[in-house]
Amino acid sequence: MVREGNIENKKNSKIDRDMQINVSKKIDRKLTAKKRKQFVLRAFSLFGLVGWSVVVPAIICAYIGMYFDRHYPSKYVSYTLYFILFGLMVGCYNAFRWVKREKDKLDKEYN
Repeated sequence: MVREGNIENKKNSKIDRDMQINVSKKIDRKLTAKKRKQFVLRAFSLFGLVGWSVVVPAIICAYIGMYFDRHYPSKYVSYTLYFILFGLMVGCYNAFRWVKREKDKLDKEYN
């Protein structure tokens, strides 16, 4: 059977299907590699943001603790130490929540 100048038979149609499958597999692999590269770069950028989200609350709380230590001195309590620990807990909680949200966003994007 001849259609628009091309000879079509069972052998050619099987070759065309195989070629389409191979090409689509290669395209999928290339797109996946590109997404994975973006994912890795995005994951590395998270490290810095997580660090800042823990350090900033701890520093702010340290200054608050130093203020309390200066204005309300105590023999038994170091407000600075307690406020630093509180700031670290708040920062870790914020970092955990933020990383979880980003992970959920990435899972939606790449799945």
